[in-house]
Amino acid sequence: MDKKEIKFYQRLMSMGIDFYSLGIIMIPFFLIAWILDGKIKIFFMIFEFTLLFTLWLCKDLINGRSLGKRMVGHKLSSIDNTNIIWKYIVRNIFTLIWPIEIIFCMINPSRRLGDLVFGTQVTSAEEQERKSDTIHFQVKAIILNFIVTFLIVLVITSIIWYLIQSLNNPMIKLLFYS
Repeated sequence: MDKKEIKFYQRLMSMGIDFYSLGIIMIPFFLIAWILDGKIKIFFMIFEFTLLFTLWLCKDLINGRSLGKRMVGHKLSSIDNTNIIWKYIVRNIFTLIWPIEIIFCMINPSRRLGDLVFGTQVTSAEEQERKSDTIHFQVKAIILNFIVTFLIVLVITSIIWYLIQSLNNPMIKLLFYS
């Protein structure tokens, strides 16, 4: 079977769909955060950021296909045919340096920097995969990975928030900046 070539504009369109769909999902959370005030607002914003980042990291867990990939007919797969879920999660961390990711994607549309580091690639989804679009991974594994990723991001976010608050503490300023 002849595989279709992945085009740069398709990858860019897929990335855009993923980005904007996540933004739409997060609108209610931003509105709630806007209404809240005080410490509850801070905790909610930490939760909100954690949820946002977790959804972004886990966007490819169902059959290696995010919403954007589904719409353009692509899927994520491992080069060595081992569908290790953590690869699909961790490769998305590289989107934090998106300008570099775009440059890599322009050079090789099927593999951006995160794909090169973790041994994954974007391929054209088979016609039968597009039609059936069933979940091949175990649902328990997807939920477990989502929860673990959420907790890791929550811990990291909380540590960063604590460090930022520590820097604003008058005692810290007195000790280190006097």
